[in-house]
Amino acid sequence: MLSHRAVCIGFLLLPVLPVFGQSAAQSHRHAPAHAVHATLLAKSANGSLVRAVILPADGLESDSVQTIISRDLDFGDRVQVVSAGGMQPGAAVVKSIATPQGLMVSLIDPVSGAVRQQHEFQLPIVAPRHDQAIADSLNQAFNARDLLRRTRIARAEWVRDSLQSEMAKKPPRLRNNKAKAQYAALVAQRDSLLREALGTAALVQGERERDEASRAAAQVAAIAHEVAIRDSATQARRWALHGVSDAVEEWLTGHRGIAQSRVAYVSNGVIRVVDFDGANDHAVTAPDKLGDKAMSPSWRRDGKALVFSEMNDAGTQIALVNLLTGQTTALAATPRGLNITPVFSSDDKSIIYANGNDARTSLVAVPLDNMSTVRHLPVNRSFDADEPILSPDGTRIAYVSSRPKTPQIYSSNLDGSDERVEAPAPPKTRVYHTSPDWSPDGRMIAYQQQNGDFQVWVVNRADKKVRKLTTKGENEDPSWAPDARHIALTSNRGGAKAIWVLDIQSGRFRQLSAAGDARLAAWSGTLGAAAPSPLASAR
Repeated sequence: MLSHRAVCIGFLLLPVLPVFGQSAAQSHRHAPAHAVHATLLAKSANGSLVRAVILPADGLESDSVQTIISRDLDFGDRVQVVSAGGMQPGAAVVKSIATPQGLMVSLIDPVSGAVRQQHEFQLPIVAPRHDQAIADSLNQAFNARDLLRRTRIARAEWVRDSLQSEMAKKPPRLRNNKAKAQYAALVAQRDSLLREALGTAALVQGERERDEASRAAAQVAAIAHEVAIRDSATQARRWALHGVSDAVEEWLTGHRGIAQSRVAYVSNGVIRVVDFDGANDHAVTAPDKLGDKAMSPSWRRDGKALVFSEMNDAGTQIALVNLLTGQTTALAATPRGLNITPVFSSDDKSIIYANGNDARTSLVAVPLDNMSTVRHLPVNRSFDADEPILSPDGTRIAYVSSRPKTPQIYSSNLDGSDERVEAPAPPKTRVYHTSPDWSPDGRMIAYQQQNGDFQVWVVNRADKKVRKLTTKGENEDPSWAPDARHIALTSNRGGAKAIWVLDIQSGRFRQLSAAGDARLAAWSGTLGAAAPSPLASAR
């Protein structure tokens, strides 16, 4: 019986126990192309941060450019953003000028004043609001319809008044039956016309009243539609500015930034996605769509889909959510029993996950182009294995096994050969090592250790040296950022469980998600400009 496996199934029932999840580690290594030589840039007092001044963008109506770039660089933990007024000699200057296509960004050398790097970035256009124009257009349409209805009512009222005037006259004295019959037919026709006129007037008046009632609703709906379009453009523009920040960070430090990345996590059984800076936090699954509880999300490399495990009364199965459409699809080949901790294969063509029962699981793969086929991986076949995670180059797979009676982290080649213990437990202890995540540079594996409490550790694969990264509160479920420097994790250091980001070099923490039942973080790779807008995702 594997205690960590039982926890993985029953985390909603036993929230004090660990929840074991991970993301598919993805390698997004960036060469320091076009980076300014470090000797030309001033460093902060501790010598670890490049200092830079981010000037307000010329020609733009808001300060969003300066604000977003400054915050992104700050969160990257490699650049110290200083104010122009308090700038010390030697700080690099980042200047932005609006262009018809977007934004011309220049990096100015602090010594010579020369432009060392320059690039024009395209930015989506955000159209101004047209609330009054929308209201005027709707009013014009409604007023034209109202004019036609007023004309119909006036005609009906004229007919009514004419007929009623005729009816008020004294009937003629008729001498023979034929004349009487003709007159009776005339009265009947008159009565019919009167009823028709009265009915038309009432009908048209009712239409006018309903139209007036819908005028305000139509205006609200039209403005809401415009706001949604503007919000989508605003989010796309903001995402493009994250790309500017990442390029500027590479210019300054030689390392690509991580602003164009996102973090998925689970909250109250629903998968949510949030930008790296905590903005645009939104749900991509919903209980009413799944009827279940979602666990262990993992990213496809292009950021357009997440694979996850969902739990219901019948057990657990593997599902995939398309972030472009919001559509959730269950894997048709999911075997009966326990199906947990899925990840994409290195080529994104298959899903690898653990299948079995509470006592023992093994690793299986399902091709996405033939989801009726389940293939067992030749990994640790004589013992249990779950929580698979592939190395960045796709040649090895790490996993958790309780072979020595307590869960520990192993790795092997994909054919099962060259098996190794990745995070050795201290001798004569019952320490649990679970939730592994392979760093994008391949050098480290982060994991959670249970030994009375839960803390996040990292092991250097070259020399097997381990390092404890957290001490305050309970900390679980580590997931690497694409820079192999930051880790997203679950922590209650602020009280309730939330997703926090840790810079493993400086030890700096920042809270990413709102406080609440947040866990099982999965950090995407660098997504770039093609990442889907959160507005296109399911709510």
